[in-house]
Amino acid sequence: MDGNFVLIFIYLLFLVSTICVGSIISRVFRLEFESVSERYFFRFVFGCVFFSYLFLLLGALHLLYSQILLAFYLIPLIYPFLFLFGRKRINFSKENIFPLLLLIFILLPIVPYLFLYPYSWDTLAYHIALPKLNLE
Repeated sequence: MDGNFVLIFIYLLFLVSTICVGSIISRVFRLEFESVSERYFFRFVFGCVFFSYLFLLLGALHLLYSQILLAFYLIPLIYPFLFLFGRKRINFSKENIFPLLLLIFILLPIVPYLFLYPYSWDTLAYHIALPKLNLE
């Protein structure tokens, strides 16, 4: 059960970290977006592309270790605190609430599966059978 909370924490860490990196990228390239939902969508996409290329580079250099990955996820989380003071708050209008509702719509069905045991054919017949063969 504790592993499930760790998975949720890592997923939220990934989500926030990719949005922070995407925000840095959109600020560096001075990209302007028409709506808040479009801005956050592209921030997430830019962050995912950045981390994909970063992990590819780390894998090619044989540096793909868990401590390095965690550091690259935690370093961008400093960015929101740099701009926290002096900024106005987000107004929750119909345009701003749509990304939140979309996120809830996507995450809500996933969260209960984190607390269930694996029961599909692949996990029971394939992944558990191979360690049993090695133990014998």
